[in-house]
Amino acid sequence: MRPLKMLAVAAALVVAAGCGTEPGTAHWRKAGPTPRQTFVMIRVPATNQYGSQGIVGTPVEGYIRDAVAAWNAHPDLQVTVTFGDTPGCPGENIGNDKVNCFYVFRVPNSAFSDGVAGRATAYSDGTHLYNGPGPRRPNSARIEVAADWTGQPENSERNAYCHEIGHMWDLGHPTDGSPGPCNGQGVVDADDNAALDKTIDACHSDPAPAPRASTEAYTGSDDCGGVTQPEPAGSGAVKRIVVEDSFATFAAAARSSR
Repeated sequence: MRPLKMLAVAAALVVAAGCGTEPGTAHWRKAGPTPRQTFVMIRVPATNQYGSQGIVGTPVEGYIRDAVAAWNAHPDLQVTVTFGDTPGCPGENIGNDKVNCFYVFRVPNSAFSDGVAGRATAYSDGTHLYNGPGPRRPNSARIEVAADWTGQPENSERNAYCHEIGHMWDLGHPTDGSPGPCNGQGVVDADDNAALDKTIDACHSDPAPAPRASTEAYTGSDDCGGVTQPEPAGSGAVKRIVVEDSFATFAAAARSSR
């Protein structure tokens, strides 16, 4: 069982030479048509609990679309993005484990602790990711990115969307101080793809039938040393996982990529 963790990146970050991304231990439920294919929906509402997001028709819309396209290049991911208040994530409750969906929120800087620029909130039972509790949208799986990037290096905001979406695949920061997902440039590189491969291909040997009184075996599977295991919902209680990144993180990464 992966423990709940809160990661707040320090205000200063020394970026080591090279790059890297830490693989995760949980993935969204796989559902074919190939055994490792993972479908994920991203919803970008026009409003959230803080008011209008101001995304459609602005550069931020392009940042999100570019980030989705970059991650979609991985052969095992098929990600769709929808802009607008409807539809939301279907089902939107932990019991509806078939839903691979999360939100993108643009929020005022005051929504974060001082210096925080981005946050990814996911729900995991240690092997699988979920869209989280509903129907209260603010509590669902989501990324939140600060709206005001005044004085920050060029491309920092663009990278933030790519980076926080990377956290939603359960990818993390490496211990050597490298930027992590999207490498500070807003692009998905070979290290990101290698980490994503390990995360998606993780063998969980999940029990069947699935928990929560479900008897349905999903069509996806984990290949455990040549023995195919069904890909049910998971095997334990779901916990909230929160990762936060500071403006200093993205500024240092942007400078290192020049």
